[in-house]
Amino acid sequence: MVVRFYYALRAGFYQGMFIQKGGSSLIVRDLSSKNLSGIYWAIGTTLSCFIAALIGLVPEILIGWTIHLPHPLLVVICTMAAILLSLAGLVVTLVATSFIFIGWMGCFSFCRTIGAPQTYQLDRQTTMRLDGFVLSITHPHQQEVVFDLNLLDLKDQDHLFSLLYKCWLDAECAWNQGLGEEIEAAVQKRVDHFTMLV
Repeated sequence: MVVRFYYALRAGFYQGMFIQKGGSSLIVRDLSSKNLSGIYWAIGTTLSCFIAALIGLVPEILIGWTIHLPHPLLVVICTMAAILLSLAGLVVTLVATSFIFIGWMGCFSFCRTIGAPQTYQLDRQTTMRLDGFVLSITHPHQQEVVFDLNLLDLKDQDHLFSLLYKCWLDAECAWNQGLGEEIEAAVQKRVDHFTMLV
Protein backbone atom coordinates (compact mmCIF):
# COMPACT_ATOMS: atom_id res chain seq x y z
CA MET A 1 0.00 0.00 0.00
CA VAL A 2 2.87 2.38 0.77
CA VAL A 3 4.50 1.60 -2.59
CA ARG A 4 1.15 2.23 -4.32
CA PHE A 5 0.82 5.60 -2.55
CA TYR A 6 4.34 6.66 -3.56
CA TYR A 7 3.55 5.63 -7.12
CA ALA A 8 0.45 7.87 -6.96
CA LEU A 9 2.64 10.72 -5.63
CA ARG A 10 4.99 10.31 -8.58
CA ALA A 11 2.08 10.24 -11.03
CA GLY A 12 0.62 13.34 -9.39
CA PHE A 13 3.96 15.14 -9.71
CA TYR A 14 4.35 14.39 -13.41
CA GLN A 15 0.71 14.27 -14.57
CA GLY A 16 -0.97 16.73 -12.21
CA MET A 17 -3.07 16.59 -9.04
CA PHE A 18 -5.94 18.89 -9.98
CA ILE A 19 -6.83 19.08 -13.67
CA GLN A 20 -9.71 20.96 -15.24
CA LYS A 21 -10.75 19.06 -18.35
CA GLY A 22 -12.72 21.25 -20.71
CA GLY A 23 -15.21 23.31 -18.76
CA SER A 24 -17.34 20.51 -17.44
CA SER A 25 -15.14 18.11 -15.47
CA LEU A 26 -12.39 17.98 -12.85
CA ILE A 27 -9.76 15.27 -12.39
CA VAL A 28 -8.47 15.19 -8.81
CA ARG A 29 -5.92 13.00 -7.00
CA ASP A 30 -6.09 12.69 -3.21
CA LEU A 31 -2.38 12.82 -2.30
CA SER A 32 -2.82 14.03 1.26
CA SER A 33 -0.49 12.63 3.92
CA LYS A 34 -3.64 11.38 5.70
CA ASN A 35 -3.49 8.43 3.29
CA LEU A 36 -0.43 7.23 5.19
CA SER A 37 -2.37 7.30 8.46
CA GLY A 38 -5.11 5.27 6.75
CA ILE A 39 -2.48 2.68 5.78
CA TYR A 40 -1.19 2.66 9.38
CA TRP A 41 -4.67 2.02 10.78
CA ALA A 42 -5.37 -0.74 8.25
CA ILE A 43 -2.15 -2.53 9.19
CA GLY A 44 -2.73 -1.94 12.91
CA THR A 45 -6.26 -3.37 12.74
CA THR A 46 -5.06 -6.45 10.86
CA LEU A 47 -2.27 -7.00 13.40
CA SER A 48 -4.73 -6.67 16.31
CA CYS A 49 -7.05 -9.23 14.74
CA PHE A 50 -4.10 -11.59 14.18
CA ILE A 51 -3.09 -11.30 17.87
CA ALA A 52 -6.72 -11.92 18.92
CA ALA A 53 -6.82 -15.03 16.71
CA LEU A 54 -3.66 -16.37 18.38
CA ILE A 55 -4.97 -15.61 21.89
CA GLY A 56 -8.16 -17.50 21.02
CA LEU A 57 -6.07 -20.63 20.40
CA VAL A 58 -4.27 -20.47 23.79
CA PRO A 59 -6.97 -22.45 25.72
CA GLU A 60 -6.34 -25.43 23.40
CA ILE A 61 -2.94 -25.82 25.10
CA LEU A 62 -4.60 -26.13 28.52
CA ILE A 63 -6.32 -29.39 27.59
CA GLY A 64 -2.98 -31.15 27.27
CA TRP A 65 -1.89 -29.84 30.70
CA THR A 66 -5.07 -30.81 32.55
CA ILE A 67 -4.66 -34.50 31.60
CA HIS A 68 -1.46 -34.69 33.64
CA LEU A 69 -3.00 -33.46 36.91
CA PRO A 70 -2.50 -35.88 39.88
CA HIS A 71 -6.14 -36.21 41.08
CA PRO A 72 -8.80 -37.75 38.74
CA LEU A 73 -11.51 -35.29 39.92
CA LEU A 74 -9.22 -32.35 39.14
CA VAL A 75 -8.54 -33.86 35.72
CA VAL A 76 -12.26 -34.03 34.92
CA ILE A 77 -13.14 -30.54 36.25
CA CYS A 78 -10.13 -28.77 34.73
CA THR A 79 -10.50 -30.58 31.39
CA MET A 80 -14.18 -29.57 31.18
CA ALA A 81 -13.25 -25.95 31.99
CA ALA A 82 -10.45 -26.03 29.41
CA ILE A 83 -12.85 -27.41 26.77
CA LEU A 84 -15.35 -24.60 27.47
CA LEU A 85 -12.58 -22.02 27.28
CA SER A 86 -11.32 -23.63 24.08
CA LEU A 87 -14.77 -23.34 22.48
CA ALA A 88 -15.01 -19.66 23.45
CA GLY A 89 -11.47 -19.10 22.18
CA LEU A 90 -12.31 -20.86 18.93
CA VAL A 91 -15.20 -18.45 18.38
CA VAL A 92 -12.85 -15.50 18.98
CA THR A 93 -10.31 -17.01 16.56
CA LEU A 94 -12.91 -17.57 13.82
CA VAL A 95 -14.30 -14.03 14.16
CA ALA A 96 -10.83 -12.44 14.18
CA THR A 97 -9.73 -14.55 11.20
CA SER A 98 -12.82 -13.54 9.22
CA PHE A 99 -12.02 -9.87 9.96
CA ILE A 100 -8.48 -10.44 8.68
CA PHE A 101 -9.75 -11.86 5.37
CA ILE A 102 -12.33 -9.07 5.02
CA GLY A 103 -9.54 -6.54 5.67
CA TRP A 104 -7.35 -8.15 3.02
CA MET A 105 -10.17 -7.92 0.48
CA GLY A 106 -10.64 -4.25 1.41
CA CYS A 107 -6.91 -3.61 1.04
CA PHE A 108 -7.03 -4.57 -2.65
CA SER A 109 -9.77 -2.00 -3.25
CA PHE A 110 -7.94 0.57 -1.11
CA CYS A 111 -4.72 0.02 -3.08
CA ARG A 112 -6.51 0.64 -6.37
CA THR A 113 -8.16 3.86 -5.20
CA ILE A 114 -5.37 5.43 -3.08
CA GLY A 115 -4.13 8.47 -4.95
CA ALA A 116 -5.97 7.38 -8.10
CA PRO A 117 -7.41 10.12 -10.33
CA GLN A 118 -11.12 10.72 -9.71
CA THR A 119 -13.18 12.47 -12.40
CA TYR A 120 -16.07 14.69 -11.31
CA GLN A 121 -18.58 16.30 -13.62
CA LEU A 122 -19.35 19.92 -12.77
CA ASP A 123 -23.09 19.59 -12.49
CA ARG A 124 -25.74 20.10 -9.83
CA GLN A 125 -24.93 16.78 -8.15
CA THR A 126 -21.31 17.69 -7.43
CA THR A 127 -20.64 19.54 -4.17
CA MET A 128 -17.40 21.36 -3.43
CA ARG A 129 -16.53 22.60 0.06
CA LEU A 130 -13.46 24.56 1.05
CA ASP A 131 -12.55 24.32 4.73
CA GLY A 132 -9.46 26.42 5.28
CA PHE A 133 -6.99 24.93 2.81
CA VAL A 134 -8.76 21.58 2.38
CA LEU A 135 -11.05 21.16 -0.61
CA SER A 136 -13.55 18.30 -0.51
CA ILE A 137 -15.50 17.21 -3.58
CA THR A 138 -18.46 14.86 -3.36
CA HIS A 139 -20.67 13.35 -6.03
CA PRO A 140 -23.32 10.60 -5.74
CA HIS A 141 -22.02 7.08 -6.45
CA GLN A 142 -18.41 8.29 -6.38
CA GLN A 143 -15.72 8.32 -3.74
CA GLU A 144 -15.33 11.62 -1.91
CA VAL A 145 -11.97 13.23 -2.55
CA VAL A 146 -10.15 15.48 -0.08
CA PHE A 147 -7.57 17.77 -1.66
CA ASP A 148 -5.04 19.47 0.62
CA LEU A 149 -4.15 22.83 -0.94
CA ASN A 150 -1.01 23.02 1.20
CA LEU A 151 0.49 20.47 -1.21
CA LEU A 152 0.57 23.16 -3.90
CA ASP A 153 3.00 26.01 -4.46
CA LEU A 154 1.69 29.53 -3.78
CA LYS A 155 1.42 30.23 -7.50
CA ASP A 156 -0.57 27.04 -8.05
CA GLN A 157 -2.80 27.88 -5.09
CA ASP A 158 -3.62 31.26 -6.63
CA HIS A 159 -4.37 29.62 -9.97
CA LEU A 160 -6.62 27.03 -8.30
CA PHE A 161 -8.47 29.70 -6.31
CA SER A 162 -9.11 31.64 -9.51
CA LEU A 163 -10.38 28.49 -11.27
CA LEU A 164 -12.68 27.65 -8.38
CA TYR A 165 -13.97 31.20 -8.18
CA LYS A 166 -14.62 31.23 -11.93
CA CYS A 167 -16.40 27.90 -11.60
CA TRP A 168 -18.53 29.30 -8.79
CA LEU A 169 -19.48 32.35 -10.87
CA ASP A 170 -20.53 30.20 -13.83
CA ALA A 171 -24.21 29.45 -14.07
CA GLU A 172 -23.58 25.69 -14.03
CA CYS A 173 -21.89 25.87 -10.62
CA ALA A 174 -24.07 28.48 -8.95
CA TRP A 175 -25.60 25.74 -6.76
CA ASN A 176 -22.44 25.71 -4.62
CA GLN A 177 -23.91 28.47 -2.53
CA GLY A 178 -21.13 28.98 0.02
CA LEU A 179 -18.10 28.21 -2.17
CA GLY A 180 -17.40 31.82 -3.12
CA GLU A 181 -17.33 32.96 0.49
CA GLU A 182 -15.14 29.99 1.45
CA ILE A 183 -12.64 30.87 -1.32
CA GLU A 184 -12.52 34.50 -0.18
CA ALA A 185 -12.03 33.39 3.44
CA ALA A 186 -9.18 31.03 2.46
CA VAL A 187 -7.45 33.75 0.43
CA GLN A 188 -7.86 36.24 3.28
CA LYS A 189 -6.49 33.69 5.76
CA ARG A 190 -3.40 33.21 3.61
CA VAL A 191 -2.92 36.99 3.28
CA ASP A 192 -3.23 37.38 7.07
CA HIS A 193 -0.72 34.58 7.60
CA PHE A 194 1.89 36.23 5.38
CA THR A 195 1.20 39.61 6.96
CA MET A 196 1.99 38.13 10.39
CA LEU A 197 5.20 36.58 9.05
CA VAL A 198 6.36 39.93 7.65
